[in-house]
Amino acid sequence: MITSWLTRCRMLLLLIAAIGMGGGGLPQSAEAHYSSIGYSDITVDGRSIRFDLYLPADLMGQLIELDLNRNGSLENDEAIASKEMLREYASDYLKVTGGDTVGKPVVTEASFVERGSHLMLRILLDYIFSEPVTAYAIEYKVFYDGFDPGHQNIALLTAEGKQREIVFDQTKQTFRATVTPSGATNKVPVSVPSWVLTGWTYVKMGIEHILSGYDHLLFLLGILLAGGTLKRYVKLLTAFTVGHSLTLALSVTEILTVPIGIVEPLIAVSLVYIAIENVWKRSMEWRPVITLLFGLVHGLGFADLLRGKLGADLSLPLISFNVGVELGQLLVVLLIVPILGFLRARQLQSPVNWSLSGAIALFGTYWFFERIL
Repeated sequence: MITSWLTRCRMLLLLIAAIGMGGGGLPQSAEAHYSSIGYSDITVDGRSIRFDLYLPADLMGQLIELDLNRNGSLENDEAIASKEMLREYASDYLKVTGGDTVGKPVVTEASFVERGSHLMLRILLDYIFSEPVTAYAIEYKVFYDGFDPGHQNIALLTAEGKQREIVFDQTKQTFRATVTPSGATNKVPVSVPSWVLTGWTYVKMGIEHILSGYDHLLFLLGILLAGGTLKRYVKLLTAFTVGHSLTLALSVTEILTVPIGIVEPLIAVSLVYIAIENVWKRSMEWRPVITLLFGLVHGLGFADLLRGKLGADLSLPLISFNVGVELGQLLVVLLIVPILGFLRARQLQSPVNWSLSGAIALFGTYWFFERIL
């Protein structure tokens, strides 16, 4: 028994060392999905388009000198004093067009506020046009010049008395719409109920979130690697789903709030634990319980994207986002399980399990120290 334990220990350590040395360490691009989040409340009304913009204060402070007195803290007086710099930044990275006219932003307010457990820089921008707006375009390029390509902005758009939500990201930087001059009918963007458009927006966001969240994907791979029957796979996936769905709902509604600085390292720990368990543990009787517990942690990570969302009604975004996460998760499972079955039939699952578990442990260790330092 001791010999078997030492063999497994040596195998895991050698795999981790080989991966690290062979790959020259982890590339900088091999990061999890923790990119920045912004929020907007956009109102189209007559001759004006108002943009109530919330951006991470720490990131904006790296682009614009906001700590004017250099005392290490950000104060509202400094935000107000930075209005001209913020106006110039908005002119370059937030282009709003009414008809054929490019609007000139006017910064009417600037302040620092807490939102979704993050310190945000709030910038209230007014774009005034000479004629009532009947066609408009919003080009959102904040952080997309290589600074933070994963940045997303969740926007609540109000036009002609109707609301819908849109999400700006690197692949969708421009939004266009038209309204009738009388304001009687909103044609944004097609004759589909706004709740359908909003729901689909969050479903897509959930799918993209899980598919771009390498830490979540590696955890999912880790819990499936040990193999088993279809019934066992269903138990594990159900446990993970119940866990992350529960804490996602509790965290988004702010019933349970855990700082992301604690959640991120714990997610990395979950990868290391599952990888080590895959190599050492012979019995997986408690794997569903462990998966449920770590699912609670991963749900807190999912929630960080939605916690600061505008609007009082969170039910549709929350349900839609969770559906998207489950669809993305199901897609990954449908790809992984047949491959594992193929390997098992050829008696290759054990070496593959050890190899991939070593890689998962390496990534988990790297992310843990990256997130605490």
